[in-house]
Amino acid sequence: MVMSCSLLAGCCNVVDAVGVPASVLTWSKWNDATKFPNGSMLKLVGVDLSHIGVYSCTPLNEVGYGPSANLSLDVIGELFLL
Repeated sequence: MVMSCSLLAGCCNVVDAVGVPASVLTWSKWNDATKFPNGSMLKLVGVDLSHIGVYSCTPLNEVGYGPSANLSLDVIGELFLL
């Protein structure tokens, strides 16, 4: 039986700690058109080999984009229960 794994990653918005106007955080995957719901948390359910890649958390406000934080995800293989 293949086990399903999930990933929950958080992004801290240091821009809001020192600047205005407040920004919205958006997660995206490099080289992929997939966008994720706005917010500081990235949630991937049923993680498999298709999730391998680099994910970026980017703040955006009226002034423009802030510096991104990147997360590199490697999936070694599928988890099987015997």
